[in-house]
Amino acid sequence: MLANAGSCLSGKGGRVLGLISLCFPAALIWILWYAVNSDRDDVHPILNQLIPAGHCACQTATIFECSSCLEPAPEFVVNATEIEPWKFEYGRDDRNAGLSEQQCWTSFPGLFEDISRGARYWNENGGISRSALDSVKLVAGMTRAMIFDGDLYVVSTKSKGEDHRRKILASLSAMHRALAAAPDRRFMPNIEFIFSVEDKASDVTGIGDPMWVFARRASEASLFLMPDFGYWAWDNIIDGKNNEIGAYEDVVEKVRDLESELDFSQKEDKLVWRGKLSFAPKLRRALLNVARSHDWSAVKELNWRVKRNFLTLEDHCRFQYIAHVEGRSYSASLKYRQACRSVIIAHKLQYIQHHHYLLSSHGSTQNYVEVERDFQDLPAKMEHLLANPAEAERIADNSVKTFRERYLTLAAEACYWRNLWGGYASIAEKPELWTEVEGKRVKRGLRYETFLLLSSKEMLEFGQTPEMCVCYGTYYGVDREHLVDAVNGACAYFSTINFGVQGSGGNIKHWAQYTHHYDIVPPFIMKPQGEEGQVSVQLEWMGGRDGNPNACPGPLRVPEDLCELIFRTPFDMCNTNGENGKQGRYSNDFCLRWTVDPNPNHNEPGLVLQGQAAED
Repeated sequence: MLANAGSCLSGKGGRVLGLISLCFPAALIWILWYAVNSDRDDVHPILNQLIPAGHCACQTATIFECSSCLEPAPEFVVNATEIEPWKFEYGRDDRNAGLSEQQCWTSFPGLFEDISRGARYWNENGGISRSALDSVKLVAGMTRAMIFDGDLYVVSTKSKGEDHRRKILASLSAMHRALAAAPDRRFMPNIEFIFSVEDKASDVTGIGDPMWVFARRASEASLFLMPDFGYWAWDNIIDGKNNEIGAYEDVVEKVRDLESELDFSQKEDKLVWRGKLSFAPKLRRALLNVARSHDWSAVKELNWRVKRNFLTLEDHCRFQYIAHVEGRSYSASLKYRQACRSVIIAHKLQYIQHHHYLLSSHGSTQNYVEVERDFQDLPAKMEHLLANPAEAERIADNSVKTFRERYLTLAAEACYWRNLWGGYASIAEKPELWTEVEGKRVKRGLRYETFLLLSSKEMLEFGQTPEMCVCYGTYYGVDREHLVDAVNGACAYFSTINFGVQGSGGNIKHWAQYTHHYDIVPPFIMKPQGEEGQVSVQLEWMGGRDGNPNACPGPLRVPEDLCELIFRTPFDMCNTNGENGKQGRYSNDFCLRWTVDPNPNHNEPGLVLQGQAAED
């Protein structure tokens, strides 16, 4: 499993061909890795053809038709005293989060298509039971919540870091806004649900699981779509700096101010795009390569850290044409581009968001221009648009009327949330607000209003029951999360050390130890009250199977990823073959021994090793 450290540049004479055969594949792998992960526009088009399609699956796309989505809904009389029938008016109703159910259906025909589709799927597949929700394991980026008697409760959350936490909080806040504004809040259906803020549902769930997500593929029929976090607000925190975007309504206001003095004909007649190439390298580099040599191109890569080629969201609206490209899955930037009175040009989309049913690529309702996923037809379509400016302006006007002034308004978002709750309730088992714990009646979850008062750290793992490793008995049990953190820290440290025979001298070490410290939080006190939690990780050079250290190759460096794999295996298998019962094992050749000790203060090793130690 472990190999001697070496360099592909060493060797002489007859070994040259062998070295070339080793170095060439390594160089090719490195070049491909660079092409996939770089955000710089310095990769040759031929090399771009070699980049694996990966998640972008460039030959597939989602195609759906919704012939009635943009048809006006029947007007209706609100009450007997009204003379004129009610209809949605931008400027009066777009910020009204409290429209009635009938007003929602009248104002936004077609917006609820995916909710109806999801309800049909689950109705045909037996509905969503409480046990079905219980079978879904919460991983980073997921939240379990419920609405009960008109109040929003957070049952449990799991976040990997601040990005997850802020997206979860934004989504919960948008739900609460729609709930608080409901004309009949106390009559909202009681439901319990799980949602994910990850880009791809496949990152967090299996096929057929019931979940709410920001985007899905057509094949992921069990998923319900919800508005993404950016409708509430967003910012990009990079290297500790806040690149504020703000609430979606704030973005729209800035765009309207800019366009109040800038007609479509006065905008620059070019196609603009800014984005990170590494989010979907094959797809996004294809756009750069196709557009590169044309006078109408203002397509550039974006490096957030140095803000090279940076444009504000509203500055995109200074161009007549704006390209849209999917990222790791969907791209949350589409709604910002649709705030502009510009022509959106998008490739055939693979991922569906909640408002995509309103996209129209042809006819009198056309509100964007669709191109192939390899962008080979982009030049021809751009030339046609440039030669027909009146047609281009009509498409831009349709986009504004459809999205900025109707389907992406606060009123539409709130209507969507309430319709989602109703559609979901029709196929889901009703939740229980109370449960019994140790003979006592306990309310499940925490009201949203109280959840907001938790610290960031408390929000990250709210409601989670630790996955306890109790290989040493209940008293010495430890949360698996702390073991994983200890191993990750130890492996990063061990990868910098040359391990070899004791007494070798120089920078060769016989053994190394890393101690991870963590706070013990009630009620999961597995050590004496007040003690600090510790996990000790050790790696030791041994004497070989026959006690002959010369039989062991060396010196060695343990690669970080390999280290993590072999260290985690013992505590996942509850292997206590290490010294004094500690979790651990020997390498196959008995040259190395590693141990993970969750209780160094109470289980001292029988042998005091001489070497170096590190603490996190």
